[in-house]
Amino acid sequence: MAPLLDPGTFESIHVEISGENLTSRFPMPSEPAPQFIEISEHGLTVSLASGSCQQGHRLNLVLQVSFLNVKIKMSVTSKVLHVDKTGAGVDRVELVLVQFDQEKWDEITYLFKKRQETIEGFFKAVRGDA
Repeated sequence: MAPLLDPGTFESIHVEISGENLTSRFPMPSEPAPQFIEISEHGLTVSLASGSCQQGHRLNLVLQVSFLNVKIKMSVTSKVLHVDKTGAGVDRVELVLVQFDQEKWDEITYLFKKRQETIEGFFKAVRGDA
């Protein structure tokens, strides 16, 4: 008999970020830990320690993405499009990818799209919209 609720429905996609600022030649600070905020077709938004980069800088990042039994690790070279200083010890940084493995990136974006569809389906079922 299948469970009423699949525990995987509530599992988050985990993204670990590390790397270095290629422009300044400094590693990305590990405290506060870089955090993934959002993903786009050819970029992402992250929170990084304040002052770790500026608009126009190039960052080399290692992304380790895991969700249930899927694990994807990839390196990307990105360019900082915009830095929003939050005043909380972290900056919101918008990046565009300039050098990356397109197949791995497609796997990551697919994972997030499918996750979003699962969540939307769950809420439709709860509301009775299904």
